[in-house]
Amino acid sequence: MDSQDKTTQRQFLEAIALQLNLTGDSLAAFLARFSPENADRENSTLVSFIAWNNQPVDGAQKLQDELATICKIFGENGCPIDGQKKRGRAPKGQSPWEQGYKWLWESRFPEWQQHNQQPVLEQGETSRNGQADIDALVQQVRSRCCDKVRRNYSKIELFNRKQVGVDQLYVDV
Repeated sequence: MDSQDKTTQRQFLEAIALQLNLTGDSLAAFLARFSPENADRENSTLVSFIAWNNQPVDGAQKLQDELATICKIFGENGCPIDGQKKRGRAPKGQSPWEQGYKWLWESRFPEWQQHNQQPVLEQGETSRNGQADIDALVQQVRSRCCDKVRRNYSKIELFNRKQVGVDQLYVDV
């Protein structure tokens, strides 16, 4: 897999995390567990790769707790997860997080790709004519801005106490 694919996958996971309002340790667990790079890693191994905000006493239990929270949120957002109420270990490939993983990458990812077909420029990369297409970059940033942010924070107060509309903000790169 090339770096462009990895970048696209990371952007997808970050977009989903933003949509689901995942923060803190839930965000860290989500980005690690649902990354295709970590799909075959056991939870007990994966915990050492997670940058927890608060280092847990039992990392494996912390990951299980975070995955339960994430899978509940998935279920609230259309993911058909079976067997969440059952006790004991689920058969391989049928645990709630594995069902969520399958739904995320087989259902949500293709949908997300269709809505985000603009080419992604990595940091320092320029378009073929030698200049980054600034309008495309601005559009790309705006398209990724969550509707909830625009709705709840229509104006942002800057350091100089001036209020600016979210849709008027830009980043000078």
